[in-house]
Amino acid sequence: MARVKNFKEQIGRLSLHLLDTTIDLSVFLVALGFSTYIYSRQTDGIVRSIETAVWAKRVFRQKVLKGGFWNARRKGLLEKEGGGWQITDAGKEYLRKILPVYKKKRPWNGKIYLVTYDVPEKRHRERNLLREYLKRIGCGMLQASVWLTPYNPRENLKEFLADYKLGGWVIVSDIGKDGNVGQLAIRDLVRQVYKLEELNSRYREFLQEAEEKKRDLLSLSFSYLAVLKDDPQLPFELLPKDWWGERAYAVFKTLPTFQYFS
Repeated sequence: MARVKNFKEQIGRLSLHLLDTTIDLSVFLVALGFSTYIYSRQTDGIVRSIETAVWAKRVFRQKVLKGGFWNARRKGLLEKEGGGWQITDAGKEYLRKILPVYKKKRPWNGKIYLVTYDVPEKRHRERNLLREYLKRIGCGMLQASVWLTPYNPRENLKEFLADYKLGGWVIVSDIGKDGNVGQLAIRDLVRQVYKLEELNSRYREFLQEAEEKKRDLLSLSFSYLAVLKDDPQLPFELLPKDWWGERAYAVFKTLPTFQYFS
């Protein structure tokens, strides 16, 4: 069990915390184009047939990874074909659920929504769950109990608040795109709350790595998806003029994995 736990930790670290299990890794590797593997009784593992991925060398000969492939097969995510593996339609859908997807359409009604709450200390568990949920639906924290988002959160929050009986402590209000919160205009506020400059620098770094071909295909894919995971994918109207996100997406589209993340 300790070996399996250590291997899972290695998967998380090397995948930039995008993948958690050997099944995740197995399906991702096949989707990326590492689809030909030979099962060898002599080595009791999976022998890599592609010699260019430095990242993969660290994990392919681990016995526990072999189990990930066969478990993925039992779940219908992968199937054996000749001497290798192929991803199934269920496997493609599985990837779409566990990995971030670029949103090409981001309709916006021109409003910014503020979510404020005052949950009593005795219900700190529910309060923490609320914070995590707000992050998950793309809200950015303005202050400890004040969050904002350009997308109407009311429908998403409705069921959550009902499940945890928090409706009486949460208020959603909205302001126009030309309004202000304190001394900051909306666009400046959004840039600050969502740390867009830092995010933009990470996209730029990915583009430089891709252009200079400093990283292998697997690492490069993880590099892009890790940035996308942290990207709230705001309406295009609210993004800086020098935004590198769209250019990074265009480069990612040239990688073999693109078809599963579009």
